[in-house]
Amino acid sequence: MPPATLTTRERHRGPANRRLRRSLHLWRKNNSGATAVEFGLLALPFFLIVLAILETSLVFLGEVTLQRGVESVSRDLRLGTVRTGQQAVFQKHLCEHVGFLLTCDKLRYDVRSYATFAAIPPATAGDNGVFDASGFQFAPGGSGSINIVRVYYEWPLVTDLFRRSLAGLDNGHYLLSSTTAFRGERF
Repeated sequence: MPPATLTTRERHRGPANRRLRRSLHLWRKNNSGATAVEFGLLALPFFLIVLAILETSLVFLGEVTLQRGVESVSRDLRLGTVRTGQQAVFQKHLCEHVGFLLTCDKLRYDVRSYATFAAIPPATAGDNGVFDASGFQFAPGGSGSINIVRVYYEWPLVTDLFRRSLAGLDNGHYLLSSTTAFRGERF
């Protein structure tokens, strides 16, 4: 094409293409490995941060799931749908709500009735780094009683790097817990 018929844009495209090709050619010739070294220095901290975010997110998801399950089964107790002697029904309902994320066999629960809310003792199941479920029982009260439902789950941490900072138990697990206290309906 004769130069007189080229548009301004077409005239400037040529030198830009040459500059780009020259830059790419020089970059291709550069074999110093600076990019690889920089990646190597930054990759480890980057992946550690990503793993920490994932691990913490999974623990949080486990806590939220357990809390939702406890709220649901507590409602069954509050309304009288589940009563004393129906521990299997209670466990089945709890597993239906948390079973997609938590292993039902590892769930430990303590359901009791008290005369007043002030009489409910603080939870001590995970104190001193050891989880002790030996005194747990399933003894909900009757109509209009004050009940407390405590459910625990030992969450196994996946990454060894965060066990010291995230684990609350001596065995390297994180103790998920959910507690709710309520007065049952009259049924």
